[in-house]
Amino acid sequence: MNHWKWLLISLGLVAAASIGMIGCGDEERPACSTHSDCNKDAGEICIGVCVTTCTNNSDCDEDAGEICRADIGICDSGCRTDADCDEDAGESCRADIGICELSCTTDSDCDEDAGESCDTSSGVCEGACRTADDCEWGTSCSAGCAGSDGHAFCFQACLGDGDCSTDGTLVCDLSFCGSEGLCIPASNCTSDDQCDVNSICADSICVEKCISNDGCGASEACNVATGHCIALGAGCVENEDCGESRVCDDGVCAPRPSDFCSDQQTCYDRGNEFCAGATMSCQDTSCGVSFNSCSRCTSGPNGGDRDTGAPQIFEAFQDPASGGAGGKNCPVDLIACAPDAPLVCEFGFFAFDPDDAALPSTNLSNHVGVVSSSGRFSTTFGVKRGSKDGLTTFSFRACFAEGGSTASTAAFLTSASNPFTGGMAPTSGRSNTLCTIGTK
Repeated sequence: MNHWKWLLISLGLVAAASIGMIGCGDEERPACSTHSDCNKDAGEICIGVCVTTCTNNSDCDEDAGEICRADIGICDSGCRTDADCDEDAGESCRADIGICELSCTTDSDCDEDAGESCDTSSGVCEGACRTADDCEWGTSCSAGCAGSDGHAFCFQACLGDGDCSTDGTLVCDLSFCGSEGLCIPASNCTSDDQCDVNSICADSICVEKCISNDGCGASEACNVATGHCIALGAGCVENEDCGESRVCDDGVCAPRPSDFCSDQQTCYDRGNEFCAGATMSCQDTSCGVSFNSCSRCTSGPNGGDRDTGAPQIFEAFQDPASGGAGGKNCPVDLIACAPDAPLVCEFGFFAFDPDDAALPSTNLSNHVGVVSSSGRFSTTFGVKRGSKDGLTTFSFRACFAEGGSTASTAAFLTSASNPFTGGMAPTSGRSNTLCTIGTK
């Protein structure tokens, strides 16, 4: 629910509950028409009766059963648990506002003649009014007001900020009901630390923390770690900043894609796919997709698809080979390479296997293969295993002829128990084939 709407309803409920207590056995609260009728030094304000402002329960008369409604900063008599209510009569404690209310599933479970209706989100009956005739003299009914969300309540109307407070603690919200405004706190917090443990500071008001998306607006998602409702398009650094069902996409909160992933396992189980960290979505690595399109790909094992249970490789990259000069990625190396292909280039890729031990860690040069233009498989050299962003990487070197500016091949990885033997590729444990394309 919108924080401001919740605040408006809360103020109305406090007023209605407070007025209703007078003469009902609880300590009387003096009636008032303006804030000057109340004890300002004691922190009192007028909402039809004088009530005490607060930031936590210690500001209220706890011996008299008062609690601090930290969401609106007012002391109010109320319950803390269901045990404080008449459970035999079906009452439960709405702890966020300290009111015992009848449990319900439909309006028929409530006292409709008294203007009650069922709030299906909380499962309790809420008091309501239809017209000002249902309210105390001098107060108005929020039914039909622009700021009301459907649960009408009685409130003391204001025409300007001066009707609310003389010290600026309350202001008149004229957008609530046209010419009849509603007094709301101007500000009772600047940070979450100034609210109680179950509340956060939103729009300068302490409001109840959200615990799911149900507690937020239609275009918001709940960050359950902080209790804040986060709007679409809000700035972010990581997915957790955006709340449930959202992702951080290029620094802004965006809807979670249908192929959302939070780990590599999710995409591995789908076949030739990997979890792309930038979009948190499963990306296809099959031969022919935009980033894996080269003539050698389909010449790899299984036409480029990995064997069942074999590693998945993805996101090929190029690193400048050591010894390069003048901005060249691929220097001449006549020790490692033949005279007709004297340039050595270094490529790499990320790799994943559900069993990390299945990724090779020794004898590495016999676990990375490349596909020649004729479709022959051969091993590489200078293979290294590393890690980046929490994932395993493998890099290798290959030789290329001079001329042209592009160097490309296609590579695959074999599992730890399936190395090349005698220059021959294994018949199982082979990853998908990945095009590695770079510049010389």
